[in-house]
Amino acid sequence: MDNRMTVEEAARLMGCSSETVRLALIKEILPFGFAVRRKSKYTFVIFRKKFEDFTGIDSRKGEKPDNE
Repeated sequence: MDNRMTVEEAARLMGCSSETVRLALIKEILPFGFAVRRKSKYTFVIFRKKFEDFTGIDSRKGEKPDNE
């Protein structure tokens, strides 16, 4: 499986909007990725393993493990 995920996928799994994830990455609030500004556009990088470790969500199943 790919080691990166899209902003849209992360937002869907977290139950929030893509814009919320983008803003949190820009402001360095979420520790599982980063935003890079190039001229007037941003590029967003989210690492799947860091996302899963931080949120406890299995991105392959789209849910938190049963033991939580």
